[in-house]
Amino acid sequence: METMTEMSLEQPIDTLGKMPFQIPQIAVYWDVNYGGREFRTNLNALYLGDIWSNQISSFIIVSGYWQFFKDANFREPMGPVFGPGYYPSVEAIGLCNDSISSFKCIAY
Repeated sequence: METMTEMSLEQPIDTLGKMPFQIPQIAVYWDVNYGGREFRTNLNALYLGDIWSNQISSFIIVSGYWQFFKDANFREPMGPVFGPGYYPSVEAIGLCNDSISSFKCIAY
């Protein structure tokens, strides 16, 4: 087992000290191909607000597994749960463009 002096302190570790701790993170964009306005968060969005609701056209999941919803308060799930990756067009993965009103991290 590594001692504190041998461990790298550049990355936080989980409470068990076995692997780097990672916070779920997502970036959503108004336009396809990550264009337009950007919103990054690691929090669930119960309602995206008047500005962001029904505006998302592309997204990047940095970490975690995220579910999107057509309505506020996590009602009416859209598509499957998405994992880390680049999604340049919501329509290309079966979601309706500009129709997401809430999202949440299911697991990470």
